Amino acid sequence: MNKPLVASLLVAWCVLVVAPAWLVYLVFRGVDADTPIIGPIVAIWIVGYVIQLGVFMAVSRRASASSIVGWLLASTMPFVADWSVPVAPWSPAAVAIVVGAYAVWFYARLARSDDVRHRGIPATGTVLDVEKPIMNVIINSIYLRRTMTLRIERSDGAAPYDAKYSGTFMLGELPERGDVFNLRVDPNNPNHFESVDETSSPAAPSTPSPAQATIAEQLQQLDELHHRGALTDDEFAAAKQRVLRG
Repeated sequence: MNKPLVASLLVAWCVLVVAPAWLVYLVFRGVDADTPIIGPIVAIWIVGYVIQLGVFMAVSRRASASSIVGWLLASTMPFVADWSVPVAPWSPAAVAIVVGAYAVWFYARLARSDDVRHRGIPATGTVLDVEKPIMNVIINSIYLRRTMTLRIERSDGAAPYDAKYSGTFMLGELPERGDVFNLRVDPNNPNHFESVDETSSPAAPSTPSPAQATIAEQLQQLDELHHRGALTDDEFAAAKQRVLRG
């Protein structure tokens, strides 16, 4: 991870969340009520919203796991700043404190994960059990989130132990019992570990990805997932249509 770049992006994101609100306040305060300013104000807000969302997206792509809290803040805090600043000019400062605190936490999380990936103890995690989800959380149309129990075996000779692990996987590469992950374990916290891509995939690499498989193979994979209950009827139908459309 390029830490200076990530830190700069997070600082830029925090500024962009509140900058449009203060810009509008400073430029248009005291303007005569009959002056048509609604169009320029809305344009500034929309452009600022889109830019800050893009910056946050660039940062979130460097995270090993999605952050619902971060996306919620990036989606709502600009509106809070924009609509509250005419009534309370100090309100964007409160918004900046909230997003700034999150940015500090998020950066610390990314830095810690990066350190574990590069300096952690090599280990393997064998899937003992995959929890059947109450509902499938679909990310970017073709990824599903799964939580499983892994048997962790470290290279430093420590006794094997079981731990929970959550991750996102392509439809054709959902983990099953016996699959093996390459890991790095935090020497100070055995229950904190990160998957590393030492082969073609963090899970067992024997299953071809949907992009490499033929349409028939993709449909067969989806049918198997559907029969195992990994996909609901609606998810199966939608995924099948995507495959058929290419």
